[in-house]
Amino acid sequence: MARFWLSFIDNKLFSTQTRFLKSKGEAKEEEKKELIADFNRLEEFLGGKEYFGGDEFGFLDIGFIPFSTMFAGYESHGNFKLADECPKLSAWAARCLARESVSKVLPDFSETYEIHKIFYGIE
Repeated sequence: MARFWLSFIDNKLFSTQTRFLKSKGEAKEEEKKELIADFNRLEEFLGGKEYFGGDEFGFLDIGFIPFSTMFAGYESHGNFKLADECPKLSAWAARCLARESVSKVLPDFSETYEIHKIFYGIE
């Protein structure tokens, strides 16, 4: 099951993210809805579990947690709060980031968004 969701993240979510970050105006609003819908699908799979695999931090968590470095960027770009739209997913990210093995290797979130702004031509 983890491989299915990693494929979803790699192909569907990444494509949605790209369209969202590149779009403007009404198109951006539509892509924001799609991005939130993708996050809702992941949140539904997460359910009430601590991590995607249950009680243990695992393969899918490792594959998806790098996207959390852009959560603040998505919020800023789309004028929404992930915690309001997907509270379980937001709490999952906080749990993962509390792990030293995660927090030590992920880049600074504001720097990540700044890099994306340059790459995607975001003003």
